[in-house]
Amino acid sequence: MDKNLKNFNGIKGTEENLTGIAKVNFNTEQGVRNLVLWGKEVDENSYLSLRILKRLHKYYGTDNSEIKFEKVLSDRFDEEVFNKNNANLILVVNSINDLIRLESNKLKEDYEILNLIIKRFVRVIEIAHKNRARIIFTTIPPFSGENKSLEYVRNEINSWIRNSTFLDGYLDLDKIVEKRLDVSKDKKEINYDKELEEYMVENIFLDYIVERLKPFELDHMSQSDLIKAMNENSRFINEDGIDILVKPIPDPVEETRIDRRIKYFYEYKRPKRSGNPYVFAGEAVGDMRDNMGLLNLNLCKSNILMSKENINGVNCRVYKKEGLKENLPCIVYIHGGAFIGGSLDVSENPCKLIAEGINGVVISVDYSLAPENPYPLGLNDCRKVVEYIEENNFLYGIDKNKIGIVGESAGANLATIVANENSNIKFQGLVYPVVTFVEKNPFFNWDIDLYENPYKEEKIYNFINSLRNCEDLVQKLYIQRELDPRREDLSPIFNKNLSKAKKTLIVVSEYDYLRVQGEAYGKLIHKAGVETKIIRYEGVNHAFLDNLGIYPQAEDTINEIIKEFLDAVGNKNSFKL
Repeated sequence: MDKNLKNFNGIKGTEENLTGIAKVNFNTEQGVRNLVLWGKEVDENSYLSLRILKRLHKYYGTDNSEIKFEKVLSDRFDEEVFNKNNANLILVVNSINDLIRLESNKLKEDYEILNLIIKRFVRVIEIAHKNRARIIFTTIPPFSGENKSLEYVRNEINSWIRNSTFLDGYLDLDKIVEKRLDVSKDKKEINYDKELEEYMVENIFLDYIVERLKPFELDHMSQSDLIKAMNENSRFINEDGIDILVKPIPDPVEETRIDRRIKYFYEYKRPKRSGNPYVFAGEAVGDMRDNMGLLNLNLCKSNILMSKENINGVNCRVYKKEGLKENLPCIVYIHGGAFIGGSLDVSENPCKLIAEGINGVVISVDYSLAPENPYPLGLNDCRKVVEYIEENNFLYGIDKNKIGIVGESAGANLATIVANENSNIKFQGLVYPVVTFVEKNPFFNWDIDLYENPYKEEKIYNFINSLRNCEDLVQKLYIQRELDPRREDLSPIFNKNLSKAKKTLIVVSEYDYLRVQGEAYGKLIHKAGVETKIIRYEGVNHAFLDNLGIYPQAEDTINEIIKEFLDAVGNKNSFKL
């Protein structure tokens, strides 16, 4: 046994409780770091655990430091792991196999096992990230004997681990096993430590993890205090006859105009994945889809029920606060993703929080994505869902006179088109909306000088320009044929009768190419006589809502959606911050 591991105390899990948890302290150049080891066999006999720790020690530890194991913290993984022990890194090892075996005895269908296990994994990740810890999983090596029947589940979970945008890294034990098997055929020796080290370098992105283990001192204030500070220091600026509500960075720092959380996230975020082979018209659609969506957290204080429904031929998720029955307000939610990607998974926690806040129903639409389903198929899916719930509102306990629609980015494009066509919709919430594919138009003149100090920081310049010149991509992947991009059901800013628009909330990011067109659209709706509120969040870029629970601007946006929607449907005083 390695001398650095001699002080280890561990525990083995039981059938009822498949986890043992131990804390490891070791010195680094940045100071003492705490690692939590979570697994079925967290003890000195766990070969894999010891080897992984040796690798971590090699990369993080100083020459004169030793790894010191403390006593077992708990026999389960929960908030106390962090509250009491300030964990910086979570390593999940040797527990997944046993979890699969145990659940397979209880559940008959593979997909049920899969959903349950992944649900548990996501919860572990949420707890870790909520407490500013990084998390690494190991993949599951091949089963043998009686467990071969679980190969489907193993493959699906490994695929989830390898492709999850939520994890900070993973160890591909499957590949190591394959390498060992190949070597054994030729009766050659294999250096297990060397193989493990190589795969750690390849799959964990060590530089990234080391930086993430630095003291995370960004959140010196609670999320609620950050939101309070942001609102107390907000101000109005009048542009073209409408007051735009500008919400500042809640805790600015002198060296940057970017919110510190976003700056930190982009400096040390996991490198983009690549390798998805799906290409359409020369565009790497598979890679684009794989890199969409970020971690967000469930902030609900009550139990929100979710059911998967097929509504008028369209798959949807329906969210409702437990115990609510009928005559409920409803928001139809349309996720973003450039018309080609995004998912209901990324928007699940925002939808839950909205459902809790409005004391009603949120229906998240899994609309058809381009390029497989080009314009107008995704738009038609959104239309079909809204039409059906209006006619069959009683099936979901919905008051048909209290329906609104909310969308993000490309989803906001679809949302406002549907709202403009439907007189029964009472509210539209458009978060950094796409409202035109025509940069040169009569409504605004886009210029980077419309942004404050765009050249001062390279990241600001890159944020602003990241979505510019996307018209060719949209034409190629979404529209796919010769159509006038000024059509009202492509570029709603060209709608000639915006006086029929509904009470509108438009949310934009300061450093987003879409900010100018989003604000221009809001000004046009306001000029047409429709009650309109525009909010600009300073210091943030496109898609910040994806980080609900991490960026205070995301939670504040949800609060604004809830407040404005309830006001529109006559429930003005039912939401309290």
